[in-house]
Amino acid sequence: MPTFTDAERAFIGNAETPGEARWAHIATSTNDGQPHVVPLRAMMDPSGEKVLVLGFEMAKSYKYRQVQKNPKVALCWDGGGAEGPKGVEVRGTAEIKWPDGDRDPHFVVTPTKVFSWGVNENAADSFEKKMGFDVSHLRR
Repeated sequence: MPTFTDAERAFIGNAETPGEARWAHIATSTNDGQPHVVPLRAMMDPSGEKVLVLGFEMAKSYKYRQVQKNPKVALCWDGGGAEGPKGVEVRGTAEIKWPDGDRDPHFVVTPTKVFSWGVNENAADSFEKKMGFDVSHLRR
């Protein structure tokens, strides 16, 4: 399982300390394999190695039904400013958790891939080193 850097954990945040990116987007797959992307709250779990995905009336949501059929998901937090773009992408497997007494279920995502840009280093360096992309346009 890939691990997060301290900078990635801080960007995403947790229940006690919100991250720089307040919202995430989750991508699930429809029955015919088409992507479905929606914004929501997602944060690091207490261990700092998995992601908690929260939602309002999650059990009634399309994403909940899709995760029941196919637990492979992708999450993305992004932002930035004058210093350039920033973000963290997590691909992984979502497990539905509905503890006794909780009003709503949530997902716990175990990462299979973690990629960030502009978080541990500037975005151009991230894409050039990790992906081998020509990023000269980001260096202007």
